[in-house]
Amino acid sequence: MEKHTWQIIGSRCSNRASRQIDVFFKKQISNNIKAMLKRYGISREELANKLGITTRTLIKIVNHPNKYSINYLNEVANVIGCNINDFFMPL
Repeated sequence: MEKHTWQIIGSRCSNRASRQIDVFFKKQISNNIKAMLKRYGISREELANKLGITTRTLIKIVNHPNKYSINYLNEVANVIGCNINDFFMPL
């Protein structure tokens, strides 16, 4: 299984600190995906159609990005028209 950036960082910390890091990155990534959709004027429905998934699945991805591979998040970024790094950086 592929380790995500936040899991690699979290593995160097205690379990409690690791959970806090996971929650922080999950919220940040989720908020950044929403911000990128808004910035580029793309609706969730439009993005879901371009990805070939349902809107419900997209909502799960946005709300729980830590459950999906980094490659899938990269595909989301490509369809939006931004860089995947935008999901991980503070906006």
